[in-house]
Formats: sequence, C-alpha cells, structure tokens
Amino acid sequence: MVVGLAVVMGVGACSASTSGQPSSSPTESSQSASVSADVRPGPVPARVVRHGPRDRNEVALTFDADMTASALEQVRNDKIPRQVNVPLLNYLRETKTASTVFVTGLWAKEYPGEVKKLAADPTVTVANHSWDHLAWTNDCYGLPAVSGEKAKTAQVRKTSDLLHELTGKYPQFFRFPGLCHNPKDVEIVSNQGETVVDWDVNVSDAFATNPDLVSASLAKQAQPGSIFVFHANGAPNAPETLAIIKKLVPALKAKGLKPVTLDQMLG
Repeated sequence: MVVGLAVVMGVGACSASTSGQPSSSPTESSQSASVSADVRPGPVPARVVRHGPRDRNEVALTFDADMTASALEQVRNDKIPRQVNVPLLNYLRETKTASTVFVTGLWAKEYPGEVKKLAADPTVTVANHSWDHLAWTNDCYGLPAVSGEKAKTAQVRKTSDLLHELTGKYPQFFRFPGLCHNPKDVEIVSNQGETVVDWDVNVSDAFATNPDLVSASLAKQAQPGSIFVFHANGAPNAPETLAIIKKLVPALKAKGLKPVTLDQMLG
C-alpha cells in the first residue's frame, strides 16, 4: 500500500520526498502572494511556501489535477477513466469545503467546463500545475523532464494564459510536478508572477487503498497552517480521495482546524 505520493508515467500522480520538503527548496515562507487579477501580474519574490501562519487555525486542502500527454491519449482511447473525480468535487462544493485546485494546462484544455465551474465557486482557488506535468529536474520519480529556461517558462505561461482565457484571472500560485525543483526553477516561476507552493504534511491519496489509515495519519499530522496535497483525478492513481476527504474534514474540524483556500490563508 502506498500512502505517500508516487508517480505513474501515464497519469502522473505527483511525488515528493518522504520528508515532504525537497532538499532543493530555497526558502520557506507564509507571506502573502500577489493578488490574482485580470492583468498579467509582475514578478513576485522567489520563495517557496510550505505552510501558512501557525497562529491561525486554518489549513489548506489542495488538489492536483494532473494530465500528461500519455494519460490524455489513454483517456481518449478509453484505456483509463475520464480524469475528473466528479463525486469528490461535488462533495467539496455541496459541503462548502474550501479548496485550491492546481490544474495542468492539458487538463484545463481537455476539461474547460470543469475549470470554469471551479473558478465560479467562491470556495475554490484555481492554481497552476504546469502544462503537461513534465518534471523540472532529472531525478523526479521517473517523470520525463523539461529543460532550459525558455521551455520551463512556457510551462508556466502557457497554462496561466489558458486559465486567464477560461476564468478571466491569472493564477497566483504554482506547484511543480512531483514537487521537484531547484532555486533557479523557483526564480523562473516567480518571474511569471506566481508563488511556489509545496506542502508540510507528507502523506497523500496517491495509490492509497486504506482510507481510514491515510485519513488518520493526515489528521494526526495536521496543525495550524498545514498544506495538504491530494489529487482531483480519481482512478487509477487516486481512487480513494473522496473516502479520505470524507473522514479527514470532520477530523480537522474536531481539532478546531478550518479548511480555507490558499489565497485566504496566505493573503
């Protein structure tokens, strides 16, 4: 059973180190990011946010909507299901559980209606997860990598342009595929006006088979400012996300912790 994050080449579930903090991350900060707007934002400080303020009883439930080129081909050939966990998104919406959804450009291009629905929900923040989930380093859990500043900039900008087209706003947060990055990568993202967000809770839903075990571990680790990483794809890589969230949300509330969006937590 896998309760941490892992990678499958086809769908590309995110990965992270067992510590939850990639060794190449240059900084840790909970300062506010620039506010999303209808005009492209200017550069922001080059930093990595791993958690929010520890003096407020807020946590952030974040969901990565992964899509690789190979996964898209499998979806269109009916080899894997549509990569939208509709029951999960409906549950979050119906219970008004705040969330932040990091979408890849390919996911947004394939499911524009879902992106618009997310953006129209006041309890959701839509963020950037690169264009096609290519790794930014050469040692990122087997993911094929993108190289060169120009190509990496395009991974950020192409998705942000599409999200602006679909939602009317540019995203203010970015998450690296696999959470793999180095200081120069963070600088590239910050120059596009987006703040890098990692996590501080090192268990997730990827490939989980025991929702009780995963949710209990997450609830135990949770503290004010915690940032959780889940997936919005559903099967085959994250089939138990809804079951985990249904158990985790009440457990968080029992600890006095309130889920909020990243812009609420950091802004």
